[in-house]
Amino acid sequence: FLTVVCGSTTATIVAYFVVRKQRAINRELDRTAEELRHQAKLTQLAAEVANAVATGGTVRAVLQSCSEAMVRHLDAAFARIWTLNEQENVLELQASAGMYTHINGSHRRVPVGQFKIGLIAQERKPHLTNSVIGDPRVPQQAWAKRAGLIAFAGYPLLVDHRVVGVVAMFAKQELSAELLRALASVANVLAVGIVRKHGEELAYRMAAILQSSEDAVVGESLDCRILSWNPGAEKLFGFSAEEAIGQDMQILVPSEELERLRTNLEQIGRGE
Repeated sequence: FLTVVCGSTTATIVAYFVVRKQRAINRELDRTAEELRHQAKLTQLAAEVANAVATGGTVRAVLQSCSEAMVRHLDAAFARIWTLNEQENVLELQASAGMYTHINGSHRRVPVGQFKIGLIAQERKPHLTNSVIGDPRVPQQAWAKRAGLIAFAGYPLLVDHRVVGVVAMFAKQELSAELLRALASVANVLAVGIVRKHGEELAYRMAAILQSSEDAVVGESLDCRILSWNPGAEKLFGFSAEEAIGQDMQILVPSEELERLRTNLEQIGRGE
C-alpha cells in the first residue's frame, strides 16, 4: 500500500485505483449478464423441445422444429436428427436446420456402424469434440476448414438402452460443458418423443384400417368387456358402437364358448 503526500498526486492515484476497480466490477457484471443470457437460451431450448414433442404433428415436423430450436438457442452452424429404421438397420435423416436444410443429401440414409453418425448409434455413446480439424471421425477436413467448423456433438437417442435415432450438431465455437449437458438432456426428450410419436402414428394408421375394414374387429378387456367396435362389427352383429361398447362379450359369444373365452383371457392376463 503506497501513500503519497502530495495532494494532487494522491488524488490521481486514488482515481486510478477507483477506475480500475470500477472496470473490474463492470467486467464481472458483463460476465454475469452473459451467463444469464446463456442460461436463458438453454432454458428456452428445453421448453421449446418439450413443447414440440408434446404437441401434435408428424415425427418429421416435430423433429424439424427441434432442430431449428437447437440452431437458434445453441448457436449451432447446423443441426440434424435421424431416426432408426430397425428393419433395415439404417438411420434416416428426418430434420436439418442451419447451414443445411435439405434432407436428401448423402447423409439421408446412414447405415448403423458407418461414418460418425452410424458409429454413435452402434456404440450407443456420444461423440463430442472441440477440435473438428484433426478429428478422424470427420473425414471432410477441407470442407470443415472452409465452413469454419470448430466443434461437434452427437448423441444417440436411447430409450431403455434401445437406439431410436441420433441427434448431432456442428458449431463455429467451442461447446461448453454446460451446453453439452443441456444437449444431452434434449437428446433424452427427443428419444422419448420419437417413440411416442411413432406410437401415435401407428395408432392412427391402425384406427384408419379398422374403420375401413369390412371385417368385424372387436376389442375387449381382460374382464370380457367390449372396448372397441368397428363398422364391420356393426354390419355383422347388428349393434351400433354405442350399444355394444361397455357390454359383456356374452352378447356375442355362445354360452357354451363363454367359459373358454374367460379362461383364455385369464391366461393372457397372466402373460401366457
